Amino acid sequence: MFAIYIDASNKIGLGHLSRCLKLSKEISKIKKKTIFLTQSDFSNKKINFKKKFFFKIKNYNKQKLANLLKKNDTKIIIFDIVKKNKLLDYFFFKDKNNTFFKVLIADNYKKIFRPELTFYPFIGNKKTKKNEYSGKDYCVLPKLPIKRKIKRIKNILISMGASDPKHISLLAAKKLLNLDCKLNIVLGKFSKLKKKDFKFLNARKYKFKIYENQKSLKNLMINNDILITNNGITKYEASIMKMPSIIISHDKKSNKFQEKFAKKNNAIFIGHYTSKKINDLFKIIKNLKNDKRKLNELQRKKILLDHHGAKRILSKIIYHYKKYEKN
Repeated sequence: MFAIYIDASNKIGLGHLSRCLKLSKEISKIKKKTIFLTQSDFSNKKINFKKKFFFKIKNYNKQKLANLLKKNDTKIIIFDIVKKNKLLDYFFFKDKNNTFFKVLIADNYKKIFRPELTFYPFIGNKKTKKNEYSGKDYCVLPKLPIKRKIKRIKNILISMGASDPKHISLLAAKKLLNLDCKLNIVLGKFSKLKKKDFKFLNARKYKFKIYENQKSLKNLMINNDILITNNGITKYEASIMKMPSIIISHDKKSNKFQEKFAKKNNAIFIGHYTSKKINDLFKIIKNLKNDKRKLNELQRKKILLDHHGAKRILSKIIYHYKKYEKN
């Protein structure tokens, strides 16, 4: 039995949760079950977990937790986390007998735990140490079709992930007023933005449509010509589909990774949402509308990503766990 510890919230978003759900599907292919552990209310409310395999840890009780894991014959625990907490202290620092084989999936290179195995599933430069894996091969993404060749920009898709806590969708829409395109704006499950927040587009008789509770962006990405997104996983999906994208960062710490990603992929990075560069958004899209060569150049870039990330992660986990058992 595998256990996966996850967190999701209106601030964190659903990226971690989505990644772990894909990983659990790969686990089911080897005829193993997964139980989910979380301290987040959002995970259970927004995703229809089977109660039998989903456990909310509200009040930290190490004995109760230990009994739960023992009952389910848990050997491997995967942690997809954002920051340190007391629960993780128990597993990483107080489990002196190494009861569990611990796997960490981290979104940055800051080493705060001591797992048996670590994955950094994003594009960045990292010289990995023993039992560490980093880079594009471990990005967990769905299987997606490649877009047709874009001849001109008519439809713009704005998607800032599940939460968009900085309301970048609203900011982007305001910057694109008077652009001769239709805006298709996706409001994620955790977003506090509502349709009424975009009434100013109605007043200007601007062409737009708001999408809520989207299970998948695939069809929208197929039917739009360019994507405006943040530093979440949507930019990776756009890269697989060869869809030109413009990245607006909501986290300054990740700016260098967004810049490196954009250079290698079909994307343009314009900086943090508080930067003055955000004012160039209108100009950038207008230039792409008028410059077919630049638009085609973005689509011609080699695809660096694929949908086998979860499979690769699981394969490495099983390989290292077998070695761990022998020692």
